[in-house]
Order: sequence, then C-alpha cells, then structure tokens
Amino acid sequence: MSCVTSVRYSVKLNGTLLDSFVPMRGLRQGDPLSPLLFLLVADGLSALLKSKVVMGVITLVKVSRRGPGVSHLLFADDTLLFFEASREQAEEVKVVLDMYGRAMGQSLNPNKCSILFGEACPIAVQEEVRSVLQITNLHFEEKYLGLPTPEGRMSKGRFQNLQTRLTKRLIQWGDGLLAQPGREVLIKSVAQALPTYIMGVFKLPFSVCDDLTCMVRNFYWGSAKGKRKVHWKGWDHLAAQGQGRYRFS
Repeated sequence: MSCVTSVRYSVKLNGTLLDSFVPMRGLRQGDPLSPLLFLLVADGLSALLKSKVVMGVITLVKVSRRGPGVSHLLFADDTLLFFEASREQAEEVKVVLDMYGRAMGQSLNPNKCSILFGEACPIAVQEEVRSVLQITNLHFEEKYLGLPTPEGRMSKGRFQNLQTRLTKRLIQWGDGLLAQPGREVLIKSVAQALPTYIMGVFKLPFSVCDDLTCMVRNFYWGSAKGKRKVHWKGWDHLAAQGQGRYRFS
C-alpha cells in the first residue's frame, strides 16, 4: 500500500505541468487506482457481512421458500443490505458499517441512504430500525442506472418513460417526409433498439409491448392530414416476414 500513501499529483496548466503536490485525503474519485481500491474495500465489507450471517446474527432474506438467501448485493458503487426487520439485527448491521468506516476512513451519510420495509412489518418495528440506522428516507429513487426501480409488481406506468422516448423519436422523424423503406430502416435500427437495455433486465408487461408495437405500426403505414392511412397488410404477417423484428416482445 506504499503507492497509496505516497501518491503525488501534478496539474497541467496551458500545456505546462506545475509542481507536484501530495493530497491530504489520499486517493480521490477519478484516480486510476480508485476502482481497484474500491473493489478491495468492498470485498472487505462483503466479508464482514458474511461473517455475521455465519454467526447467525443476520438473517438472510429469501424471495421464496426454496430460493437462495441474500444478505447484500454490491452493484457499481452502491450497496444493498437485506436483513430481518428487528432492532437486534439493525444493531448488528450498524456494527458492521461502523467497523468498515473506521477501517477504511469512510463515513456513512444517512441522508443519502434509503430503507424499504415489507408491507407486513409493524410501524413500531420500522421506527426502531430507522432510529438505530438513523435513516429517514423511506423510498428508493424511481430510476436507477436508467432502469425503473423494482418495488412490488412492475406495472405499465413504470415503463412510461420508454413510451415517451419512442414518441419523441417518431415526432422527430415526421409523419409524411419518409417513404416506407426509410421508415423500415428507422424502425429496425432505432425504434427496436430503444427497449433493448430494459428488456435485458425486465420482462415488459404485455400491455407495454402492445402499445409500442401499435406506435411502430402506425408510424410504418403513416398518416395524412392527421388521419391514419389504411393498413394494407396484417401486422402479424409483416412481423413474420421480418422474423419478428417489427414486434416488441
């Protein structure tokens, strides 16, 4: 770890390197070594949580009786902790976080943390857990890394942003300026690619897929004077000819 304690920075100003200096708070975000060090310290946090699970003081959370238990998930620079809603387990989680903070020189900001309870959890228990962890935010952000945050059943409204994005693209392309071959190219290369990222994580509700397909279908056949043109061929037949490339499913 000598390279961490002896790191020096130099700033280039107008093409000239200025005198180097030693940072007072170690490595900062953006340093080439930061990602590697983050993985090392995150592995330490994971090991602390696993030891508490082995000791039986933290209970794994399961989504089904036969499903695997989960105590924590690490994704990018975020950490999700799962435990039984009780004062005792909240205190054990607090011990782990405090130990991790003292060892790594990091401090937890409760204002940037969120906590979510099950519907069956009593209000009194929720208050105890929140008081131990000092967390006040009871809701997760609606979107995380461009994806809707799962919270209960994924309804149609959670994917409204996807439909809005497709609508904006269709408006930008115009309705009477492109021939059908041009519309087909845009549908295949752009419209069909918009939901790829989300569909790689979630299974879109049938109603959302049907709405997206309807929007693409109407764009393909076009409109005149604000009215839709006649759809001369069944869309299912076109989708079959295009090997399913015209349908969202």
